[in-house]
Amino acid sequence: MQEQVNEASEMGFDGIIIYGDECGKEPAFYAAGYKNRENKIPADSHTLFKIASVGKLYIAVAISKLVRDGRLSLDKTLADYLPELHGRIEYADKITLRMMVRHRSGIPNYTDTYMYWAAPKENDAEKLALILDKPANFKSGEDYEYSNC
Repeated sequence: MQEQVNEASEMGFDGIIIYGDECGKEPAFYAAGYKNRENKIPADSHTLFKIASVGKLYIAVAISKLVRDGRLSLDKTLADYLPELHGRIEYADKITLRMMVRHRSGIPNYTDTYMYWAAPKENDAEKLALILDKPANFKSGEDYEYSNC
């Protein structure tokens, strides 16, 4: 496993950590690369990395579990869960959780706003502010567009 982690690091990843839990063996962490490339600080089992869009997989699993437990509904709207967004996000009263998970909400993607990457926002409130009161990219449910919202 360590050999494969080393290969991933050699492919250009800044750093990588893998947790392995094979049947019959003690669980182990494998690390390669850097947690800080600039200062040549190696990655270790406690290094934290931003996971970017991979986080959407974890969110989808969490939503699925909450739906299964009856705590969320895929058919309730954004306005049902966040009424303060009604009138601030176009179609908030029609955008269902199902549409959001499937990237069919029409909500503009905040990372597509002008010069976003020149000064990325630090928190969710700042990111949300970039798309409030903006027109939808399309009517909810009628198209598909990847979104970080």
